[in-house]
Amino acid sequence: MTATGVMETALMSPEAESEAGAFAGFFEQTRRRAYGFALHLAGDREEAMDILQEAYLRLHERWAGRDRTRPATAWLYAVIRNLAIDHLRRRTRRPEAELDQSLLASPAPGPEARAEQGEVARRLWEAITKLPPEQREILLLRDWHGLDYTQIAELLGLSLGTVSSRLHHAREKVREQMRSYLR
Repeated sequence: MTATGVMETALMSPEAESEAGAFAGFFEQTRRRAYGFALHLAGDREEAMDILQEAYLRLHERWAGRDRTRPATAWLYAVIRNLAIDHLRRRTRRPEAELDQSLLASPAPGPEARAEQGEVARRLWEAITKLPPEQREILLLRDWHGLDYTQIAELLGLSLGTVSSRLHHAREKVREQMRSYLR
C-alpha cells in the first residue's frame, strides 16, 4: 500500500471502514453472476463490462445510504438492467435472431461455456434463447441468478402473478423444446 493509501485508511472512521469492507465483500460475491446478467442483456462482452463498471460505481457511491432492509443483489440487478436498456437504446438495433446467436457464440464464461460441455446443455441453452425476451429475462433472473418472485416483480415493475405466469410459460416452452430433442 502506498503512503497515501495508508494515510487515507488511517483517516477513515470505523463506520467508513466497515462500509468499505462490506462493499468489497459484496463485489467479490456478486461480480461473476452480475457480469453474466449484463452479458445476457447486452449481448456483447465489452458493453457488459462497461455496464458492470458503471453499475458498481453507482452502488459504491450510494452504498452507505442504501436501504438495508432490501437485498443489495436485487438493487445491483436493477441498476444493471437499467444501464443495459440505456446501452441498447444507444446502439444501432440488430435483429433479435442476430442478438440470440451472439449470446450463444460468446466466449465469456457462464451458461455459454457450460453449454459447450455437452449436447444436452447446448440444446437447453438454445431453447432458452428462443424464448420471448420478457420470458427469457424472468427465467434467467429466477433460475440462473436466484432472485425470488418478489424481487423479480419489483425489479421489472410487474405483478407477482405476471412474473409467475411468464416463468411458468417460459419453463413449459423450454420443457417442450427439450422433450422433442430427448425423444
